[in-house]
Amino acid sequence: MPYFPLKQRLKIALGGFVSLVGFLILVFALLATTRTVNLESVVKNEFIVAVAVVVGILDILCGFLLFRKK
Repeated sequence: MPYFPLKQRLKIALGGFVSLVGFLILVFALLATTRTVNLESVVKNEFIVAVAVVVGILDILCGFLLFRKK
C-alpha cells in the first residue's frame, strides 16, 4: 500500500467530501426541477435555502482550492 504524506491525504479527504456534498446538491436540484419532491414540504423556511447556497459556494471554492496549480 503506498504511503501518502499528510497534506496529500487531507486533499484526498477534502476532495471526497466536496464530491459527496456536490452530488447531494445536484440530486436535490434535479428532484426539485422535475417536481418529484415538493419543495415546500422539504424546505420549511428560507434558512435552509440560505444554508444550501452557502454550502454550494463553499463546495465551488473547495473545488478551486483542490485544482489550483503550484
